[in-house]
Amino acid sequence: MSEGYAVYLGKPCVDAYYEVSEWPEEGGKFLGSFVCNVPGGMVANAACVLAGYDYPVYLFAAMGDDEDARFLMEDLESYGVDVSMTRLIPGRKDTKCFIFRSGAERTILVAEGDKDVLPLTEEEKDFLLGAEYIYTIIPDIKSYEGMAELLEEHRRRGGKLVMDCETTGYTEDWREYLQLAHLVFMNTTALEKYAEGQSTCELEEELMGLGTGILVETLGSKGSRVVTAEASFPPGCTMSR
Repeated sequence: MSEGYAVYLGKPCVDAYYEVSEWPEEGGKFLGSFVCNVPGGMVANAACVLAGYDYPVYLFAAMGDDEDARFLMEDLESYGVDVSMTRLIPGRKDTKCFIFRSGAERTILVAEGDKDVLPLTEEEKDFLLGAEYIYTIIPDIKSYEGMAELLEEHRRRGGKLVMDCETTGYTEDWREYLQLAHLVFMNTTALEKYAEGQSTCELEEELMGLGTGILVETLGSKGSRVVTAEASFPPGCTMSR
């Protein structure tokens, strides 16, 4: 595969912040004031990081053709992310996070957007297959018809798939998707969730058996732990094979 570009497959979203006097009991009323809108979304945030290293980065997403989408796209472009492959759909409702701050505490409402599954055009398929790297999450793979099969072909052609897995994106058929990944990110909570009754060491070995090349367990302020079929850094589980 010739030197190319990275595609970040996933929708950005607006985080709307409000200051509230207190959080009420069910059925109560409370006072609050709007603070600001902040661009968010795990995939979009990661795209901005890589774009800072002067590597060509594209966002691949579908959003409503509205003020929120323009706000998000302008922010991404300011970080050097190319949004030319973002599809704007009139009337589409996008996910939005409402974050209510009361003192040191935060209460978050995730207002989910439309969940329709979109077809891919031939141009979009060719663009995705030409990427050197694709970064995504399971819910965004599921939002396009035939995306899993396309990512399988992308891997056969030598492309690298990076997947970020959180507990909120957990799905029982996760193996179908993670077997396509070269690099997987999970925090400790997600690692325990995906283990499904087995030990996290057994999960790590299963992931290596599925074809994952590298697993990165993120540890917050403590950094991270990197796992391969040969070793882990710092040392952790011992692979049986």
